[in-house]
Order: sequence, then structure tokens, then C-alpha cells
Amino acid sequence: DGADGHRGEPEARTIAAVASRVSRGASVIDGAARAEPLLDLKEREALAPLLDDEVRLVSLSSSMGALGAATSLVQVIALAQLLRRGLLPPIAGLRKPAEGPLLPVTSVSSTVARTALALCTGAPGLVGAVRVELP
Repeated sequence: DGADGHRGEPEARTIAAVASRVSRGASVIDGAARAEPLLDLKEREALAPLLDDEVRLVSLSSSMGALGAATSLVQVIALAQLLRRGLLPPIAGLRKPAEGPLLPVTSVSSTVARTALALCTGAPGLVGAVRVELP
């Protein structure tokens, strides 16, 4: 976890700094899902150098909604179950992904991924990253 002290959402470089500690080998990213196109693009651009070009981007929060302090716990449980089942859900409401790095999931997809990274943000400038890895 980390923070940059901004009143609102953390900067992309803060997200990347926190994610860099646990992102090694991740095949799936559950993004911060802030629903702000510019913030989401900057997040993707900041994460891209840490990850393989084929990393799939999901957004569990876009379908679950705001869960407050339970968000990161629910993300970890949901990601583990999805990896165990070999499925990735589409990003809710996303029809045509914006250009940019990472591969946003737009329809239910199968996966053999065993490692994922869950990102969760909040104010003031807070970000958490949790590595989910199946045996």
C-alpha cells in the first residue's frame, strides 16, 4: 500500500510504485476502476512497463459497485475464484475499449492465468495492491 497525499484519487505513478512491489508475473490486473477515462488511461500507461504485453485487464469493481472498506477483500476472493474457474468477466458497461496498453476484457474469456493483481484506490491519494496467486 501507499499514498501520495493528494486530496482525491492517487496519481498513476503512485499506483505504479505500489503495484511494482507485487506485479511480477501477473497475467491479470483487476484495475482501480475509477470510471474516469483520463485517470484510467494514465493507470494503464503507468502499469504497462511493469507487465507483459498480453496482460488482461478486468474491473470487478465496475460490476460490484462501491463496497467501501470491504472492496479489496472482495476483489481478492473474487479474483481467486475466477482464476480457479479459468474465467475472466468482461468489464461492465465497456463496449469499445479506448486505445492504450493492456488488454481490457470485453466478453467472458477463458484463462489459464494463475497470478493476478488487484488494485484498489481511495482518497486521500491512497492505493493498495494485492497479489493473488493460485498454487
